[in-house]
This record gives sequence, C-alpha cells and structure tokens, in this order.
Amino acid sequence: MQQDARSKIAGLAAMQIAAQQQQAASRGFAGSVTAAPKPAASGSLSATADGTAAAMAEAAPARASAQGQGQTLDASMAAAAAPTASSSDEVTWRALRSELEVDWQRLRDRWRQFVARPLDPPPAPLQPQNGQQQGGPATRDGGAQPLEVVVPQVVGPDGSALPSSSSSAYAGAAGTAAQAGGAQPGRSGELEGGVGEEEYEELVVRRRATRLLQLACVAVFVAQWAPVVQALAGGGVAPPPLKDGLLALLLACPPTPVTVSMQMDVFSVSTGQWAGLLTSAMLHSGLLSLLVSLWSLDFTAAWLETAHGPAILAVSLIMAGGGAAAGQLLAGQPVGIGGIGAALGLEAAVAVRSLRLAGELPPLRAGGVALVGVAAAMAVYQPLVGPWALAGGVLGGALSGVLAYDVLWMLRVVVGVTILLCIMAWDVLTWLPRQLWRLLVAVAAFAWGTVVAAVQAVRGV
Repeated sequence: MQQDARSKIAGLAAMQIAAQQQQAASRGFAGSVTAAPKPAASGSLSATADGTAAAMAEAAPARASAQGQGQTLDASMAAAAAPTASSSDEVTWRALRSELEVDWQRLRDRWRQFVARPLDPPPAPLQPQNGQQQGGPATRDGGAQPLEVVVPQVVGPDGSALPSSSSSAYAGAAGTAAQAGGAQPGRSGELEGGVGEEEYEELVVRRRATRLLQLACVAVFVAQWAPVVQALAGGGVAPPPLKDGLLALLLACPPTPVTVSMQMDVFSVSTGQWAGLLTSAMLHSGLLSLLVSLWSLDFTAAWLETAHGPAILAVSLIMAGGGAAAGQLLAGQPVGIGGIGAALGLEAAVAVRSLRLAGELPPLRAGGVALVGVAAAMAVYQPLVGPWALAGGVLGGALSGVLAYDVLWMLRVVVGVTILLCIMAWDVLTWLPRQLWRLLVAVAAFAWGTVVAAVQAVRGV
C-alpha cells in the first residue's frame, strides 16, 4: 500500500514539475526553474525525486511489454484489414464460375423438359375445402365442429389445382356444410365469427374452343342440308309428306356434296386420301344426332378444355373421331360417318381422365344418357353409323385419356424437327447464291477502287 501511494505521489510530482517547466519555457525563464531550491525544502524534494526514479524504473518493463503487444496487435489488424489482390481475384472468379454453373444447369433443365416424355399430372391428395379448418375447433364457443367437405383436386398442365368432375355437386355440399355449422350458405368456408377460414374460389370454366367446335358441327350440318332446301324451295323436287320430311330431317344423312367429300370412303382411303378418317367426325345423321352431340359436348369438351387446355381437347377429338372411322374401315363398312361416335369417345375420355386423376367417375348427366340412347338407336337403324363406329370412338377416346399428352409431345417433336430441317435446307440452298453475291460485291469494290486510283494518278500527272 505504501509503495503504491509513493508511486502515485511521485507521478503527481513529476507531472507538476513538467507543467512548471513548460510554463517557464513559454515565458523564457528556464534558468529560474533549473535553479536549486531553498534549503528548508531540500529533504522533501530529494525524497520525492528518489521515489519518482524508483517508480519509473518499476514501470519500464510493463511499458515495454505493452508496446510490444500493441505493435503485434497493429500488425495483425493491418494484415486482416488489407486483403491482397489475389484474394479479390479469387472471389470474383468464384462468383463468375457459380453464375456460369447456374446458367448451364438452367439450360440443361430446359432441354430435359423438352425431351422428357410428358406424363399426365399425378393425382393430387385430398384437399380440405369449404367448412374445414386448418386445425383447432370449428367454432369459437367450443361447440360441435361443422361438417367437413373434402373434394379431390385435379391438377392442370400449368400446375394449378382444378376441381374434379364432381365439382357440379360441390356447391350443394358446401351449402349443406355451412348450414350444419350454423354459418350462412352463401359464404362457404367461413366460421361463425368469420376468423381463420379462406373464401372458396369459384371455378372459371373455359368454353371458347368448345363453342368453336359446336359452331363447326352446326355449320357442317347446315352445309349438308343446304342443297336439299334449295332444291325443295326451287321446285325442282317434289316435297315429301310432312311426316316423312320430319323423320328424314331428324334421322337421315343426305348424300350431298359436303357429305360425300367429308365421309369415310373406302375408295378414297385406298387411293391415299386419308382426310376422310378425320373429317367424318364432323358429320351427323340427322338433327337428333346433332342435338344430343352438342348437348354432350357442352360438358365433355368444356371439361377437357378447362382442365387440360384446348390442345388436349383437339387431340382427344382427333383420336375419338379417328377411332370411329378406323372401326368402320376395319369392319369392312364401305362408307361411314362418325360424329356421334366422336362425341361418345369424348365421354369416354372424360371418364378415364376423371378416374385416373380424381379416383371417381363423373356423375350421370341427362346429356350423357341421351347421347348413349341415341347412339344405340343409330347403331341399329342407321347403316352409315353402325356399331363399329361407336366401339371405335369409345376406344379412341379412352386411349386419348391415357396417351393424349404423349401424342401432343410427339407432334411437338415432329414439328420442331421439321422446322429445323427446313432451316438447314434453306441454308444449304442459299449458300451458293450468297457466296456468288459476296464475290460479285468484292469484284465491284475492287474495280471501283482501281478506277478511282487511276483517275487520281492521271490528275496528279
């Protein structure tokens, strides 16, 4: 304790002496400060000087060690704070390399997506819908939980969730669930207090391609009967009795030029005209067949268009119509029409897809039942249709429910390869003219330069 006190006193004295020396130096009286003190205070000053010297001698090693540690710390901080040029270059190279790797992986993924065999989207698990809460009781007061409605979801080609074919009965189930839970039927999926539930998103049904298909069927039917109406109106043909005329309009197929050019004909197919296998799907035997087909298409075509897009609808229609014509051709039928067979094939396509994706068949509809009844009557009483058209249409539609995406992928590959071959052929065919043009331009430039040089030389002389 005494030693610490002495050291502190010595430090204070040294500081006081240094302050006095600075004041003296500033005033120009250095001699008076360095002069000897009075005799009365000589003993105390000598003791103070001795203590100061001893304290400085004791503090010298500590100061030296502190300076060494400070120098080491400064050196380490400088080394850490000053990155070298090589490290910065390495960081830049790593960032560039990672960016290139990401771009290359993205390109490979796109190529694999183009080449990979497309499959139908897998069936999604059962998703909770109206009236089902994400955990916890369904009511605030802890009462009975409302009825939970679980509807299987269908995933479209763009990844969006679409209700299955049983969505037509979904609104009624949702209203029943809301009434059972004490909520308002008009606001499905909402609690009694309106907290913690999502609003039900209504399904937007797309019918643009469906309407175009229906209009095409009507236009072909009008073109079939237009010559008959013109002949009756012009008086060139005697009009039949009213009953016979109505039966013909409802059940018959007139042999007009449009019908002959679009029907499936064995002679035309044997000569290489295969278009009749597809165009016969637009022909209908009478107004009754046309009406039930349009009624059925209003559901089946809209279902396919909404769930899978117009491309899958077109592929399914082509496969169903082609199957109907192929069935008639393989059965030895010389002439045939397949409009009602194609409509029945779309029913089969919807049933297969609904069964694969949602695990259930579509509900019975009046349009589907009427189509089956009229098709059965046509198979028995209309030789242009026959049973093989219905069997082939159903088989083609069922196959489209499984292979439509594969067929679409094959068409895409064929179109892409064809475009690539056309570009290559264009490059090969136009290579010689392009080279000749370049040679002609070079010769013209050389001749013009020679003429200009000659003119300048003549002017200089």
